[in-house]
Amino acid sequence: MVSELFSKIYKKIFSGIILKNPLFYQYRFDNLATRCNMGFIESDSFKKLHSKSIQFSGRDYKFYLRVHQVLWCASAASNIEGDYVELGTGRGYLFAAVCEYLRVHHIHKYVYLFDAFLPFKTDKNTGEQKLGQKRSEFYAESYEMVHQKFTEFDFVNLVQGKCPGTLKEIYGEGLRNISFLHVDLNYHKIELGSLEFLWQYLSEGAVILLDDYANPGRETQY
Repeated sequence: MVSELFSKIYKKIFSGIILKNPLFYQYRFDNLATRCNMGFIESDSFKKLHSKSIQFSGRDYKFYLRVHQVLWCASAASNIEGDYVELGTGRGYLFAAVCEYLRVHHIHKYVYLFDAFLPFKTDKNTGEQKLGQKRSEFYAESYEMVHQKFTEFDFVNLVQGKCPGTLKEIYGEGLRNISFLHVDLNYHKIELGSLEFLWQYLSEGAVILLDDYANPGRETQY
């Protein structure tokens, strides 16, 4: 009787402290914790593509699900007419994997990467990046450094400057369209303005991925 009671108490404690505690979940990264099957992380194909992300950024941010999502979007848009566009490239972490995916699978797409390519954090109130502001480990050190890395992909074009103004350099004439758009500008007004401008250039069935949609501290963008 005592042993049975002890067993029940032990199971309840074990279940409450271990099984249901995110600290003991198998996967914990990027504001997420789960015991669900995320076997893709260990797949050879994912590892090879993610290794390109690590190479370009110079570190492993462990944004496994973001990389998985951006690759899924790239795959879903592969048969849709139009360019792949990223607004907010930083060091190139996510789109390094996308470009490698396109090369490995012999998918012909033009890729346009828009960014100020500055290392300073975006001011949450103004969207500005100014000299003297705190630096971000995710942002580009310079345009030249990111451009040099992407030269291995002859289908990639970098456009430096502030969105949505710089978008008109490529899409202002209405001669191009977009099949996949990744938005990561870290400021809601700039993101909205860019989406409003590019909306007319999205192909039917085009995919939009919003990086900051559910991130803590990004409630305005949500």
